[in-house]
Amino acid sequence: MVDVPTLSGKTQLKIPKGVQLGQLLVPRGKGILLVAAGLPKHGFLVDHGDQYVCFRVNFPTEINERQHAILEELAE
Repeated sequence: MVDVPTLSGKTQLKIPKGVQLGQLLVPRGKGILLVAAGLPKHGFLVDHGDQYVCFRVNFPTEINERQHAILEELAE
């Protein structure tokens, strides 16, 4: 879980296994407030749009020997 800033404050978003660089997740109802004319009897319809979260991954440019050994072990 990671905290994601939204227009109404932070929300927690579960990161699915195998998420890829540039992949989008869409937390429904966490976007901008939408107001549209409804039926005359019911007045205006108010709803929130969706927010799009795009995954960007920063890879380290330098790692220490312990980190290198762990990566080598995982590669096996």
